[in-house]
Amino acid sequence: MNFLTVTIVIFIVALIGVFAVALIVYLSSLVKSAYQIKIEMRNDLEEGLKRADEELNKRSRWIKRELLEEIERIKSNMQADITNRGITVLEEARKMVAGSEEGIRHDLAENTRLLNEARDLLYALEHKVKALRREAQGMSGAQPAAEASPTQAQMPPALPAPASQPMPAPRPAAPAPAPAQKPVAG
Repeated sequence: MNFLTVTIVIFIVALIGVFAVALIVYLSSLVKSAYQIKIEMRNDLEEGLKRADEELNKRSRWIKRELLEEIERIKSNMQADITNRGITVLEEARKMVAGSEEGIRHDLAENTRLLNEARDLLYALEHKVKALRREAQGMSGAQPAAEASPTQAQMPPALPAPASQPMPAPRPAAPAPAPAQKPVAG
């Protein structure tokens, strides 16, 4: 081989070597840049995650605070509602008790009035019975027993006793006086 061929071959080999070194340097700079970009991306990602975490913490604290405030409002509203309902129920119960007490008083007054009327009627009947007994005893023994007893027309009608109150026991009648005996002529 001649000199020129060797020179051209050396030149081509040198040129290939320069391109190879340039390619290696270029590839190493690309790899280095890619590594730096990877590190920067990781750092950016970590910073973004930290910011997102901080933002989530802030929002969660804000949400918790809002929830606690809402719970307090609901609790106070429920307590006020329960208190109002309790007052309403108490007022209704008082009204019902007052109404029932008034009704009981009215019924008691009515029953007392009816009882007093029944007593007065009983006393009047007792006096009539005593008067009739006196008349019957005052009459001679010659009259038949049917004439001496009072008739249905002479007796006042009996009043029914109220169903809610038992009739009181009548007062014992005074003992009838002994019939006067006529002196026997003899």
